[in-house]
Amino acid sequence: MKNFFENIKKREKIIIFLIFSFAVYCALVIGQAWDEKAHLIHGKITLDYILSFGKINNETLYRENYSTLYWSTLYLLTKIAPIKYEIQTAHL
Repeated sequence: MKNFFENIKKREKIIIFLIFSFAVYCALVIGQAWDEKAHLIHGKITLDYILSFGKINNETLYRENYSTLYWSTLYLLTKIAPIKYEIQTAHL
């Protein structure tokens, strides 16, 4: 019975590895969509607003409808990575 559960854990690890490998492959191959730069700009404006505690208030279209945490975190993570891999980082 113990051997059965070890095989299941081994299969789960293999499946997780394959899914992660496929995600990395897709991030490298897909490329940039037509609206990704606009979303990164939206994330920059939102992050500036959050870090200034509301003092910098640039209005963007439908700002209240977007998830501010998602776009600002996405912008922050893409700026940590090298500019050459900005889109790949956003996809991952």
